[in-house]
Amino acid sequence: MKHSELTFKMKSLRKEKKTLILSMLIMLFFPLQMLPCLILKIAHGDCVLAGNNEDIDNPLTKIWFEPPKKGKYGITYFGYSVNYPQGGMNDQGLFFDAVAGYKTDWRPSPKRLDYAGNLNRKVMEECATVEEAISVYNKYNKSSFSNARYLLADRTGASAIVGWIDGELKFIRDKGGFQAIGVNEDTAASMLRSIKEQKDAVRVDDVKAVLQACHVEGRYPTQYSNICDLKNNVVYMFLFHDYSTFVKFDANEEFKKGEHHYRLLPLFPDNVRARKADEKYRQHLLNQHQKVIENPKERASGHGWRELSLLGLELLDYQEHKEAIAVLKLTAERYPDDWRSHSNLAFSYMTAGEIELAVKSYRKVLELDPGNQNALKAIRELTQKKDAN
Repeated sequence: MKHSELTFKMKSLRKEKKTLILSMLIMLFFPLQMLPCLILKIAHGDCVLAGNNEDIDNPLTKIWFEPPKKGKYGITYFGYSVNYPQGGMNDQGLFFDAVAGYKTDWRPSPKRLDYAGNLNRKVMEECATVEEAISVYNKYNKSSFSNARYLLADRTGASAIVGWIDGELKFIRDKGGFQAIGVNEDTAASMLRSIKEQKDAVRVDDVKAVLQACHVEGRYPTQYSNICDLKNNVVYMFLFHDYSTFVKFDANEEFKKGEHHYRLLPLFPDNVRARKADEKYRQHLLNQHQKVIENPKERASGHGWRELSLLGLELLDYQEHKEAIAVLKLTAERYPDDWRSHSNLAFSYMTAGEIELAVKSYRKVLELDPGNQNALKAIRELTQKKDAN
């Protein structure tokens, strides 16, 4: 879960279809902090279920859907903030997620190819089975193996843990019908073993109980949990370690709606603790904005391109348009030769309805990156919208 390029036209209206765009440059350029989480898989009876507890201090949690395209499978992704995928499941029943925090001596191998994009995305778009995914990971250098391990699972029940272990890339395949990795993995493995021994088949409630027993609170709480039914392409989402309520998504039905995402919080209106955590984070962002914009010392140091861009885009996710534009404008002024800065600023203007300023910034993108398809598309659509009005 390191780098890729994916952007979204973000609104926070509940259950309203969102349009996926390619203007924000987060996935390629933002290596987000990753903290220990729990990932598991169990195949028993007629079910193959995979699940995850996502532990982080960022409550901007989301689920999003990318329908199948020519040569690419449809994908359901889970994540937060600027729509960087922490895990996912494709329409072939292939699942992935990652746990970070390991210290390794990983180094690129001259025997493996370098891959410029997001290798996880390539796997999800092109692979249907664990073995196909393993062949891709084994072909390319992947820098996130320096601190992360992955769990892969597919609808046949196969799974494998992938990581840099003892000086080499290893693939630890499941031999007992279940695997778990991450925080409280021993507890999870014990509970999964009991399910195998005591029940004829695993059910969603069984995996929910495992996730609940292994969740984390405190500074880096479990922000969301998911359970993926790999045979039926169905996802059950839980918010902020409250396992009494879930929202069920049929991915095949969601794909019919086109590319879109949902912010999780509006889907759980009764989760008071989640709302308090969300408001605390929003206020934190506003305080950071105030420091950066109004304090010359803060403006002069301590905030690089990544920090400023992430701050601006997260403010935008809260629909704090004025503050977001101020931060992203500062970013573009500080990094005038970086087309990504102008693309993010253009996006902020566009979401705020400032069409002329958005077009101006997108034209700046084209000056720095001629042929940028997202900028060309945005200018065309914005011009048509202006003419229509």
